Amino acid sequence: MKVAASGTKVFAASRSTSVVSAYEASDPENISELGSVSDDSEGGSATHLSSPDNIFVKGNYLIVENDNSSSSADDDGITVLDISDASNIREVDYIAVSGLHRMVVDDNDAYVTYFSDGAYNLKVFDVTNPANISELNQASLSSFGFTSSGFSDFFVSDDRLYYTSSSTFGIFDISDFSALNLIESISDSDADEDDLRITSLGGIFAEGETIYTYSNSSNNKEEAFSTFNFDEPEETVPPEVSTLSPAHEETN
Repeated sequence: MKVAASGTKVFAASRSTSVVSAYEASDPENISELGSVSDDSEGGSATHLSSPDNIFVKGNYLIVENDNSSSSADDDGITVLDISDASNIREVDYIAVSGLHRMVVDDNDAYVTYFSDGAYNLKVFDVTNPANISELNQASLSSFGFTSSGFSDFFVSDDRLYYTSSSTFGIFDISDFSALNLIESISDSDADEDDLRITSLGGIFAEGETIYTYSNSSNNKEEAFSTFNFDEPEETVPPEVSTLSPAHEETN
């Protein structure tokens, strides 16, 4: 399940049930459901919501990554929901992206990676008006080795795309889509013995001037989080600065 918040409202997307729900969370001890919308395959009113994954709030709209990779690819794409009335969430736009893999929204742009013609590719869409999104540009990632697997996760900031992929953390300059530039990458094989292990990387996100990456490695639980500084824009690769242990571990 993926969540996104706007003010006191929290939105949650469930892939397993093809549902997006809205909740009022002004009182964290008494959260109440305001409304929901489900895919028509589940008897709902939405026509492209079979596998909602990452979600992003933009004004009165929720931009939804619909990634149906586990079964049919018919609904792969970006679905937009009108959430101005949380008790009556409505699908208002959809654009197909066959083979969609990951999506992030940065201001007025939505970036997606997708698999096509034996390789992973990158597209950017204009979501200035989420009710009428349009494709702006696309580029292939095949020349950078993204053929059998794509990004584990990524985000975009100031014309740079920061990504994790297996045991690699890297940075692309995406200011010119016709000539993507892989500025640099750091892999586990580049690390010294005293450095943190960059293995089985999953999520990546930024907070202030720090980038955090998460390792999914089951044998790396004591070194789950890596942190990188990127407060110096002229530096091509943010220096790795520390390792954070998980706040807790789940046990069976």
